[in-house]
Amino acid sequence: MKAPVMSTLKRSFIMMVLMAWAGLGLEGWSTLAHAKEPPLVAVYPILIENNATLKSVIQSNDLDLNVLVLGAQEALRKSKKFKIFERDMTIMKDAILKEQDLAACGNDGKVNTTKNADGSLVEQSCKKLFEGNAAKTGALKNVEFIVQIILKDIDLREPVYAPIEEFPGKFKKTSQGSLDVAVKVIDTTSGEIKLQDSIAVKMAGKTEVVSEKKSVAPRDIWKSMSNRGGKEIGEKIISSIYPTFEVVKVSGKQIIIKGGITNGIDVDQEYELYSVTEEIIDEKTKESLGSEEVLLGDVIVKRVTEKVSYAEAIDKLEDKPKAGDIIRRK
Repeated sequence: MKAPVMSTLKRSFIMMVLMAWAGLGLEGWSTLAHAKEPPLVAVYPILIENNATLKSVIQSNDLDLNVLVLGAQEALRKSKKFKIFERDMTIMKDAILKEQDLAACGNDGKVNTTKNADGSLVEQSCKKLFEGNAAKTGALKNVEFIVQIILKDIDLREPVYAPIEEFPGKFKKTSQGSLDVAVKVIDTTSGEIKLQDSIAVKMAGKTEVVSEKKSVAPRDIWKSMSNRGGKEIGEKIISSIYPTFEVVKVSGKQIIIKGGITNGIDVDQEYELYSVTEEIIDEKTKESLGSEEVLLGDVIVKRVTEKVSYAEAIDKLEDKPKAGDIIRRK
């Protein structure tokens, strides 16, 4: 007769007792339980493709390219799957390194000499000025993934306005313009390229009803496209580091996944299982708003073939899985 499966709570309690015997105590338990940290990622300052026309558009319209970088950083931060680190050297020098210099100044006890308006000298202790400063000079952390965005093309055309006959004084505003970028994600520990792709953000087709025609400044068009582009870049990066695989069949406890050895899935890997709802359609615009994802719980891969994997729930799931649901690497 098989022994009953040990509950998660009981396993945790036994592990705590064993660690206490080993001299680790509760602090050691906490460290072990939270040892897995999200990947460390840095989005590097944007590069511009060697194109004279493109460079001229950027300079003549005084475009802030950092807006696109900030958009990608924000998308990654909102996912709560990464720790984001700064790599803009201007910001590093003006903020982080300057603060570290102040902290170092507060530790070396040097005496600075300053002049009053009357020419008299006054000695001030640097240590006294910055005593208690929390910043400490030290080596900055290396990241696990580098994100490099390369700007390839920009089209900053203004919106087109068309009068609506049945509603005098109203206009149908159709956005124009596009943004093309290349994105590369490199694993710094292996040099492997995790993602190399092109993203085209097209504003054309986005319409709304307005009461007046307004000229839109190129910088505002760029900002709008960058916000949208940053989100799409973030989503691409997330899917490259945390790939998603579809559930094709559920048989008893067995969850069969479309994806196997050739997709990087391996035995004993743990994934989050999400229930995917039907596509949500905006009734007014008929635009697809995507599908909602609801976390059901964690699964572990038990068997893998070349193109198919077989997983089981680790603990009780929130609901029954079905074909069309997805798993995503934790």
